Amino acid sequence: MTENPVMQKQERPPNARQTKEVKAAIKLAEENKSEVKAFKIRLRYVNASAESPVYDRLYDYAESAKLPVLFHTGDTTFSNGDLAAPTAEARL
Repeated sequence: MTENPVMQKQERPPNARQTKEVKAAIKLAEENKSEVKAFKIRLRYVNASAESPVYDRLYDYAESAKLPVLFHTGDTTFSNGDLAAPTAEARL
């Protein structure tokens, strides 16, 4: 049986920019608790999957603050982008 190529996706380790952005998002949420209602991760625009360790701290914070984490999976870079484009995460 051949393996699903989606499952073979090789992900780069989190880079400094991604880590910095996650820390900044958590700090912003902590400073604006009454305003922040959720986190939204744009999976099609970052080089990390939903399972990436870069998001572990964000998931921990979201769970402790009882905030949902949403995943943007459409391609809206262009006006004719595919809003139903399946991602590896959507297929799992």
